[in-house]
Amino acid sequence: MLFEPGQPIRYYLPIADTRVELLRPSDTTTRCPYKGLANYNSVEVGGKLFKDVVWSYRAPTLESGKIAGMVAFYNEQVDAIFVGGEEVPKPQNRRR
Repeated sequence: MLFEPGQPIRYYLPIADTRVELLRPSDTTTRCPYKGLANYNSVEVGGKLFKDVVWSYRAPTLESGKIAGMVAFYNEQVDAIFVGGEEVPKPQNRRR
């Protein structure tokens, strides 16, 4: 879990624990002053593309090194979020 002031909790998962065959690389990138350059992926399921819902930091800043090799999904755009077997509420949509 990654906590940032004013942002929803983000859950970073090891890339090996995701269905990488469903990920489609995107040209989208963003830069965070705390984490570095983020690279995005879309997800294709059942012929439908969900654009830029997954991101990772290939070379995060030193202070965020623990998220290297991990991916995060926009909580706002998934069906459900479970932590410790309990469903947690989705955050309100925020501008990216």
